Amino acid sequence: MIHASCQGVRRSGGCLTAVVLASVVGLSSATAQVMPAQVRRALEAGVRTLKRQQLADGTWRQQQSYGGGETALVALALLQAGEPPDSPTLRPALNAIRRQDEQYVYIVALKIMVLAQADPQGSRREIESATRWLINAQLPNGLWSYDQRRTSFDHSNTQFALLGLHAAAQAGVDVPAGVWSRARRQIQKNQHPDGGWSYRGDGNSYGSMTAAGVADLIILGSSVAHSQERGFRDGAAPGCGSYEGSRALIRGLDWLGRGFRPNENPQQGSRWLYYWLYGVERCGILSGRRYFGEHDWYREGAEFLVGAQKGDGMWGNGLVDTSFAVLFLAKGRRPLLVQKLRWSDSDAWNPDRNDVDHLVAFIGDKLGQPTAWQVVDFDAPLEEWL
Repeated sequence: MIHASCQGVRRSGGCLTAVVLASVVGLSSATAQVMPAQVRRALEAGVRTLKRQQLADGTWRQQQSYGGGETALVALALLQAGEPPDSPTLRPALNAIRRQDEQYVYIVALKIMVLAQADPQGSRREIESATRWLINAQLPNGLWSYDQRRTSFDHSNTQFALLGLHAAAQAGVDVPAGVWSRARRQIQKNQHPDGGWSYRGDGNSYGSMTAAGVADLIILGSSVAHSQERGFRDGAAPGCGSYEGSRALIRGLDWLGRGFRPNENPQQGSRWLYYWLYGVERCGILSGRRYFGEHDWYREGAEFLVGAQKGDGMWGNGLVDTSFAVLFLAKGRRPLLVQKLRWSDSDAWNPDRNDVDHLVAFIGDKLGQPTAWQVVDFDAPLEEWL
């Protein structure tokens, strides 16, 4: 594992990333209440029960009002859990997903996410078509609704749209800059004074929609909010570590730290609980943060999910909740490659937000296996530094 800290260094070319080799600790730290073997067993049981429910045509039974979403969501969960794209389970599922009509934002976004992970080159035509559809579905205010006909936005469809466009961009599909900037302006505008978000911008902030808003800003920050660094002057880099729009993201992350609960969707209780946990996982992966506030989000969430799993391997109300639980737990499969040291309370520790993210993505692409990175605080126990 590489241990990285990005500090301003007087050297031509920008901020230097210092690296130190260390060892991987993972879930087996003395502070963990749930053991890695328990997490692996829960994940494996969840995968088995998802595979058992596959229909003869390669799809999964529809539970929601919009057909096809279950198949794409289960396929994404299985891919994240390590199921090979050419397996007897995923091969027919991917064929069915490629044939799905482009009608609803949730499903089109999931289609992109699945195909971009499973077969970005072989599915290039389908990814490009789905990307164009999502771009055309963007409302004038920059956000998304359920389809191209409706005019009222919501932050749940918007989150999936941006996750899909982000996956498309990572697969090499062009997404116009205006799409990102329009979304960013409205998401920041809809942020509540407490730093959170709600479903449509009115009402009180709650967990799953705040996680959606934070994930959105992280995606949009990598696409729009570029560093303000402007070269070197007298041995220093003016603007190093300064980014547009970082205040809204910091406020959203603070809300997650204050409100985090692994066993309830903050301000909503048991409603959309597993969707909330998936949103937390997205925020953690995209930001590299191991902690939200004082909460080690993966360990706490994994402990809850291990205890909440049913005897048949399912979670919650069935297929959809189980897929979200598998997506959360599958984060633990990724080898932890880099830790980035947060050595200050200001943004001084992070003059290049995307350096480690880009490095890890490049290495994962070359290895053919996703790898992970995370932020470790300066005052964290030594075992976490290592």
